Amino acid sequence: MSERLSLVIPRALKKKLEELKKFTNIDQSSLLRQLLTGAIEAKRLEIAIKEYQDRKVSLGKAVEIAGTSIWRLLDEMRKKNIALDYDINDALEEIKEINNNIYKKHVVKK
Repeated sequence: MSERLSLVIPRALKKKLEELKKFTNIDQSSLLRQLLTGAIEAKRLEIAIKEYQDRKVSLGKAVEIAGTSIWRLLDEMRKKNIALDYDINDALEEIKEINNNIYKKHVVKK
C-alpha cells in the first residue's frame, strides 16, 4: 500500500531532479522513490556503523539497525577502515543465540 507524501524543496534541488529525470528517463515519482530508498538504506548503514563504532550496540544489533546482512555491514566497515571489535565472549554469545534459535525452531512445538 502506498501513501502520499508532500514536501517542499528548494528550486535548485528541483532543477537537479529534473536533470536527473532526463538522464534516467524515469518518471518523477519513481525516481524519487528510488532516491529515497537508497538514501534511507545509506543512512541506516551510517547510523549502525556509528553506533557500533561508539560501542553503543553489538555487531548483531548494528546489523539489525542497518537492515542488511552482516557481510554488507562488515564490507562497509572495511571500506571505512573501521576495526571489528569482536572477542571470544562475543563469539560465544552468538553461538548461544544460534543454538537457542535452532532449538526453538526444531525442538519446541508451538
